[in-house]
Amino acid sequence: MTLAIILTILMAIVVYLDTSRFVIPNWLNLIILVLFPIAGFMHPEAVQWLGSLYSFLLYFAIGYAVFVLRLMGGGDIKLLAVCALWCSWGEASTMLILYTSLYGGLLTAFLLIMRPICSTFLSAEKTNFRVLRKREPVPYGIAIAAAFLTLLWTEKLSVVGL
Repeated sequence: MTLAIILTILMAIVVYLDTSRFVIPNWLNLIILVLFPIAGFMHPEAVQWLGSLYSFLLYFAIGYAVFVLRLMGGGDIKLLAVCALWCSWGEASTMLILYTSLYGGLLTAFLLIMRPICSTFLSAEKTNFRVLRKREPVPYGIAIAAAFLTLLWTEKLSVVGL
């Protein structure tokens, strides 16, 4: 349970930083990455290390291609890859991308509606929330964090062991 709370706090930090600065720092991704082997060695059951590594590498490789095409930021790609590590190979890994896509679509629709409304009532200089300004990128880390938390709190991540 403690690990789930720590991961939830880390995802909350992701949401805050990506919303306010459009950045997911490397140190944050590194903490999430380092926690995985610690959790794995402490877990009472056998962990599928190879499946987790495959999932991580696949998400990172595809993510790198998406990054090169300038469709997502590097921090988003690294976050998605470390979250895939926790999912291992299988249903949870598939659900991660499906939930991320769903939440990302909802987030994008929300921003497409809210940005014009906010720009009507607030000038760009008066809002501290860059996420609500026109022509800013979509902070996709929010969708990735929401997808990961959905899997975490519905007990789809076997390593955590809620």
